[in-house]
Amino acid sequence: MSGYFYNKKANIMKKDNTVIISNQYSGKWIKIPLVCYEVIEESVEKQLALEKMIDLFSEDDKDYFRKIIKSLEDLDLVTENPNEEIYYGMIPKVSIAITNKCNLNCCYCCKESNINREERMNLDELKKVVDNVLKLNPINLTISGGEPLVRKDFVEFIEYIKSKYDEKLILSTNATLIDEKMAKFISDNFYAVEISLDGYDEETCSEIRGKGVFNKVMKAIGYLKDNGCDKISISMVMGKYNEGYKQKFEELNEKIGTKARIRYFCKFGRGFSGCEKYVENDEVFYTPQDLYTLDENSYDNINTGHCNAGRNSIFIADDGYVYSCPNITDDKFKTFNILDMDLETEEKLYKKDFEGFKNFENLDLKNQTRCRDCSVNAFCNTCPAKNRLLYENEKAFEKYCEFNKKHLENILWK
Repeated sequence: MSGYFYNKKANIMKKDNTVIISNQYSGKWIKIPLVCYEVIEESVEKQLALEKMIDLFSEDDKDYFRKIIKSLEDLDLVTENPNEEIYYGMIPKVSIAITNKCNLNCCYCCKESNINREERMNLDELKKVVDNVLKLNPINLTISGGEPLVRKDFVEFIEYIKSKYDEKLILSTNATLIDEKMAKFISDNFYAVEISLDGYDEETCSEIRGKGVFNKVMKAIGYLKDNGCDKISISMVMGKYNEGYKQKFEELNEKIGTKARIRYFCKFGRGFSGCEKYVENDEVFYTPQDLYTLDENSYDNINTGHCNAGRNSIFIADDGYVYSCPNITDDKFKTFNILDMDLETEEKLYKKDFEGFKNFENLDLKNQTRCRDCSVNAFCNTCPAKNRLLYENEKAFEKYCEFNKKHLENILWK
């Protein structure tokens, strides 16, 4: 193939005589000499295929540049059309919050869910949401909340989805309402189940989720497995008070045959007022001190910041409004209501042609004046929601910046 460098999908970082090129969607990257990147830049400027540039090198260096072209192909950064735009005509991943009611009251809840919330969409409206979402051809559809199982029409709603949708349907739940009958229904209809737990036994779990929750969840997992559900993950939110729980939490998952997911605490929702356990006063999210320990002598465990929220995934709140991210749902980042989607708004969605998407994109560190020329900015933070917290707290920003830059510069540029 006669391939052109796909610069619209690439992140570029330079330091001295070295350049890092990464795919901003996958986070994969390579490091090459500056002289080679200057040839790639010239190919973009003149709209020449990369293969046409090989003759600019000496015989000894031609094979090296061919290897660079192959690496760029592996990163999906080579295209047949030099003017190709990033346009997928689909949204691969969609998450729908069908309620903001929850039977638990976790202190860190990013959605501030509680059992007294009013439902903002009835069943007919939820069905219309599904009808419009399926026009986007998602390959992953997650049902979340709040706690989705608190809805009395949950079964009827899921049956409606399954009558129209054959791709991967995922349930996000606290699992406390799953009995034997519900476990059979979930196992028959969902591809995977994501469970929040926050502990490795009754004592540690009850600190956040209340007495008896751990045993209920263990029973629910047993019921699910008995009915053939084998794609179950369990998450724990980690902060300074429970960082020592990680090993035992992972051992629990290994023992019961589930996948462990560690999520680090952020000051979202109720986390603003219930955060004393998780972070120091001058922090807005928890950063483990050993975050880069495994990467000091290897590049294999580190990718660039490549959160795909708003790119290949969207979140639909319990009132039907579409956002890039479930953790950023104020008016500045609101786009449109999925209930009102027509051909025009669908096309605007594919093109990310809403002010809410543009405001979300501006949260990327690379788009901030103070970070734009930093030698590690593409690797610094994968989460736009975290970035927003940093922008609003100067002290936290400086602390996080110092920590990240110290480690990343050593890893990337040594």
